[in-house]
Amino acid sequence: MRKIIHILTVFCLGFGIFCTASKPSKSQTPAPADAKAEAKIDAGPAKPHIRRFLLIGDSHAINLRVELRFRIGMARQRFVEPLAAVGTRATGWIKSGKLKRSLKENDPDIILACFGTNEAKYNTSVSTLTEQFQSFVDVVSDHGRRRVIWISPPNLTGVKYLKNVRDALTLVKGIEVVDLSGNTYALNASEIHLTPAAYRMWGGDIWAWILTHSPMLAVNR
Repeated sequence: MRKIIHILTVFCLGFGIFCTASKPSKSQTPAPADAKAEAKIDAGPAKPHIRRFLLIGDSHAINLRVELRFRIGMARQRFVEPLAAVGTRATGWIKSGKLKRSLKENDPDIILACFGTNEAKYNTSVSTLTEQFQSFVDVVSDHGRRRVIWISPPNLTGVKYLKNVRDALTLVKGIEVVDLSGNTYALNASEIHLTPAAYRMWGGDIWAWILTHSPMLAVNR
């Protein structure tokens, strides 16, 4: 009888140990599907989208390009080789082979158009200026696919018809106008160009305007 009781005792102890070992611990219990779905994976900050800027314009564009290149580079964007020449107007670039090649090879996302000073030397009607500016925009915007930011001339005492230019720009479709006519910038002796320091200041103000109207660029800084 003692032998039988001993055998039963050993059997029960062994069975108890087996049951305890077989029972999964809380740490081993798989997480429910909902809990997995709610888990967030930290992938780090999103990579900034690189936008390509193309500056096209007259002598003001030539003097602005260094400052704008610096500002755009600091924002981790790309400043493609600008197209600028002294004395040019917007209409002079419409059939330009250099412009067509640049648009094709660089495929810019944002056009910075810097025209108006040479147009303001003559008393051209607002309707004619609007038509000329619109023709340029239609070429460079690729039917609205590209963003066109037009840098309106600052206050210049050496030209008479800036008002015509500014009025025309308000009528052109598909552009955003950077009009900083409320600011004062130092002019050089020509009275149609700024001093080097004023160009740097104007370039900084232009970029500040762009950032204000482009929150996604501010995030990339």
